[in-house]
Amino acid sequence: MKICYFIQTLQNPHQIYRLVRTIKRAIPDAIILINHNFNRCDLGLTPLQDLSDIHLLPNQEYLIRGDFYCQVQPYLNAVNWLFENNSDFDWLINLTGQDSPTQPLSETENFLANTDCDGFISYWDIFADPIPWNRDKGFKRYYCIYWRMPGKSSYLFLKNFQQLSIVKKINDLAEILSDLWATGRDTVPLNSI
Repeated sequence: MKICYFIQTLQNPHQIYRLVRTIKRAIPDAIILINHNFNRCDLGLTPLQDLSDIHLLPNQEYLIRGDFYCQVQPYLNAVNWLFENNSDFDWLINLTGQDSPTQPLSETENFLANTDCDGFISYWDIFADPIPWNRDKGFKRYYCIYWRMPGKSSYLFLKNFQQLSIVKKINDLAEILSDLWATGRDTVPLNSI
């Protein structure tokens, strides 16, 4: 049985390299496809050149969060790439660059080899108790409406806007505050802001 790991990434190349090496150490014959959002940072495969069957997929130009072309289209492109390249695989596992294995990959491989199912998907009611996310995150993910000007102009504006240092600091602060709210803590180390 052969598994293809499709990893959608956007930041922290060292973490991405660590994830790829972890997978290849556990399952050396795994296929790894990486779809990287170069709007956030560069990613080269030179640090992974000693490993086989790792592919950096060509990226479409417009990758903006909340858009079909940011989440779903890269997955469909990966499936298409696998078929166009006559890749031999039994399972396709979709990951992000921030994922880490929670159990030995040999257990995952054994589970997939012995299941009668053709696929798996995880879902939950965002208003049920308990849920894996905090309520605010669930509400934002499913009830947020994204507005965007059509065409390349909105992409170029957002790409440049995201690179402003003040925007990066605000995003970092928003993430810290969201974590505080989710954990119920009322303090945060100043060096994390």
